[in-house]
Amino acid sequence: MDIEKIRYEFPIFSKNSLKETPLIYLDNASTTHKPQRVIDAITDFYSFSYANVGRGSYGLAQEATKRYEAIRLQVSKFIKAKNVNEIVFTSGTTDGINKMAQSFFQAFAKAGDQILISSQAHHSNLLVWEQWATAYQLKVKEIPTHSMGQIDLKALSQLCKNKTVLVAIEAGTNAFGTIQPVSEIVKIAHESGAKVLIDAAQWITYAPTDVEIWDCDFLVFSAHKVFGPTGLGVLYGKSEWLDKMPPMTLGGGGVLRTVPQTVFKESPYKHEAGTPHMAGVLGLGEALDFITDIGFEQITSHANSLLAYALKELRNMEGVEIYQHLHSPALPIVSFGLSGIHPHDVAAYLNESQICLRAGHHCAQPALVTEGLKATLRASFTLYNTKDEIDELIKHLKTAQKFFS
Repeated sequence: MDIEKIRYEFPIFSKNSLKETPLIYLDNASTTHKPQRVIDAITDFYSFSYANVGRGSYGLAQEATKRYEAIRLQVSKFIKAKNVNEIVFTSGTTDGINKMAQSFFQAFAKAGDQILISSQAHHSNLLVWEQWATAYQLKVKEIPTHSMGQIDLKALSQLCKNKTVLVAIEAGTNAFGTIQPVSEIVKIAHESGAKVLIDAAQWITYAPTDVEIWDCDFLVFSAHKVFGPTGLGVLYGKSEWLDKMPPMTLGGGGVLRTVPQTVFKESPYKHEAGTPHMAGVLGLGEALDFITDIGFEQITSHANSLLAYALKELRNMEGVEIYQHLHSPALPIVSFGLSGIHPHDVAAYLNESQICLRAGHHCAQPALVTEGLKATLRASFTLYNTKDEIDELIKHLKTAQKFFS
């Protein structure tokens, strides 16, 4: 890849490139920056094409609806869904899990049923099951993992035998970058009659997503993780399940009529009541075009290269503890610490040199507690990062050690 050409497409980097201390952004697991074409797509819609979708019969509204639905088709192709109607727009991964959960419970869960989650889960894929399980009299259990952080498939198989209605796991974890064997997990769950939700928030920018190969029942991701806007996400669900589930939201746009009795639209529209984030959807479409133009073969290769280089350089430093599960492949995420220095102190020190590094529990406290940790430093890479930036990180980590010694 021509990294400099790619970086030039991002205003935040082109703006900072001439500064004496340029921005080094290594918090991509949290959110990604936006190329100019995504910003332009959003601005253009608000400036020249704005109208509500799925309602008006006038030309502007019809054109907005046409463009909006074209992105739904684009998303379905991007994740290899069989049917465009299997794509529900949400406000993000968290919103998608919450909406899917409440509707799923009503359609499929019975008191005493069991939900299985990963011990590596982000809070978004933990709290909803933990809190709602009480209301629906369900049981929630964690699936044991191997020392390398991957789910223990034998333990999963045993757990699934106990009235398991849903298995909710991450394709890749945000705290340690662990990639889970999704296809094997789905197969085991399906053999017991359980359905599977995949949190693909971290995976979506790393490698191709193919819901047909995984055969998962539901999948969620956020636009802002994939160079798109905030406040927008995607929930994929197999048509056979979405059609049986009650509306995830209630209000205008989700019904055919309310007199003499309420009749809801078919999926996915019955799940999308209210005025959606239309400009965001168009921005997501442009973001997916941006990724497609570069190609995942190059994106994945570059991510793997950066991860390998960062790990090599960190291992060559004294006083560095690397916490992540070092299996291969892994997401381009490195969790580590400097001996005797609190992660938040290191992050604050690096900030003085415009190096953006995450410090804390990364909204995945159970994952860190499992490893005996309270907080880590986390560097996460994507297509606009470079080895030169990693060199700068290493240099400033060494000066941080001297500063705090």
